Amino acid sequence: MKVVYEDKELNPETWEEFIDQIYRIKYKDEGYQYIPARNDGDCGIEGYTETGKVYQCYFPEGEYSPNDLYEKLRDKLTKDIGKIQKNQDKLLKLGINNITEWHLVIPKYEDKRILEHAYTKEKEILKLKGEGKLSIIDDNFKVYIKELKDFTVEMNTLIKVNKEYKYLLPKIEEIDFSLCDSEKKANISRKIKTLRNNMDDEKTQKTINIFIEFYLKGIEMLNEIREHSPELYEQILKIENTYRTNMELKCNTNTDNAMNQKLFKEILDDFEEKLKEELGQLLSYSDIGELKQEMIGKWLADCPLDFVN
Repeated sequence: MKVVYEDKELNPETWEEFIDQIYRIKYKDEGYQYIPARNDGDCGIEGYTETGKVYQCYFPEGEYSPNDLYEKLRDKLTKDIGKIQKNQDKLLKLGINNITEWHLVIPKYEDKRILEHAYTKEKEILKLKGEGKLSIIDDNFKVYIKELKDFTVEMNTLIKVNKEYKYLLPKIEEIDFSLCDSEKKANISRKIKTLRNNMDDEKTQKTINIFIEFYLKGIEMLNEIREHSPELYEQILKIENTYRTNMELKCNTNTDNAMNQKLFKEILDDFEEKLKEELGQLLSYSDIGELKQEMIGKWLADCPLDFVN
């Protein structure tokens, strides 16, 4: 799952600004300080804390295979961590005299070799420390690879405060219809046919397939959200659970099958408005519309949404 800034995906420049704000939130009690790159550069780090944490940002542009991405991350790590020795005097002038952690902050990584390389560089830095060449390094110095999902709590906080940032929900392109079991298909089929007055035609079947697709996409989307932003996932579930009661009440009090289509439209519209009200600061309206469709598909498959036959 990604973050967008002013409805555009992050780039190297906005990534640096985004991570600066994330670190301001996460390390506000550790004396975090950002280092501007103007006037003789940033000394190889973007910021530091009084507790000895320093970090460098990197945003690879383009789509890369796991191996190509690893090579880019490896080269970036090697280059930037090597600047510690070169810039030791400059770092000391900033009051940085005991580095305990060095972070490479990236959107994601897909190859564990970058962790192995980070450990190799960590040992090299400690060796230089032992040789008396790096006095600013702590005896327990560590190198960490930090990716976006390491900051889910801070992201939620930032996105709530700064309306220019929003989550970008994952786009599920390919769907395997065989993953929808016969019971779920039967539930969706029965309810859609009821909505269409038990018509069994091409349009009805097309509608059934659309909601089966929504259901399957919804499962994948919620799994992605849960992995990358547990807080957002919990918010969505809370909204769903709250709305289910109202939805079931509407369905249970309807006794006229002629009202089924009108009721279904009301449920769709009401749920979308509820999502906009609760999640409008976190998601774009287009993503909210997609989330609504996929949650309705889930309800049709799992039985809380039913209509008069």
